Amino acid sequence: MKKSSLNPRYILASASPRRKDILRQSGFKFETVPSTVRETWQESEPPSRLVKRLAHLKAASVARRFKKQDHPCYVIGADTIVVLGRRIFGKPKSLIQAQEMLLCLSGKTHRVYTGTAVIHAQSGQSFLAHDYSKVTVKKLTPEFALKVGQKHRDKSGSYACQDKTHNIVAKIEGEWQTVAGLSMRRLRSLLKLHKIKKRGRIF
Repeated sequence: MKKSSLNPRYILASASPRRKDILRQSGFKFETVPSTVRETWQESEPPSRLVKRLAHLKAASVARRFKKQDHPCYVIGADTIVVLGRRIFGKPKSLIQAQEMLLCLSGKTHRVYTGTAVIHAQSGQSFLAHDYSKVTVKKLTPEFALKVGQKHRDKSGSYACQDKTHNIVAKIEGEWQTVAGLSMRRLRSLLKLHKIKKRGRIF
């Protein structure tokens, strides 16, 4: 059987429960192989470039493991950051930092950027893109910010838009999936680009 006739494998290079839930709820069949890439950036790096670069690094680090597989493998990488003005909020390093982040976002509108990368492991062909949505946060008390931050220390900005119990989001302008960490609309468009065999480029 030729490799091209085999059903492709889809690999998510992330341990994020939110991204896995989005894929599952969309009926997407995939495997999970978390990336161990360290998320670092420079203050001068634009948010759109940052999330695409990190998404690509995550996908590439996992794609190398599948390069010699018989089944065609598409590795999906994603990265999400919260941006208020010129400040980038990643994952908090402590509970106090998580609380501080949330109090900074309290009562304000910020942007959430998500970069998506899809790499064909065998050829190395890659396509990257980014999306952003605007999120308005409710006014938070220090006590409530501490409670939310304690629950979401593994998330950029220390909150989850889909958290119904500790909901801090007043309004989302754009796709909620972008805020949650993975846009299925964007992912499908990148997979379509692979299928029509265009050369990789950054959007």
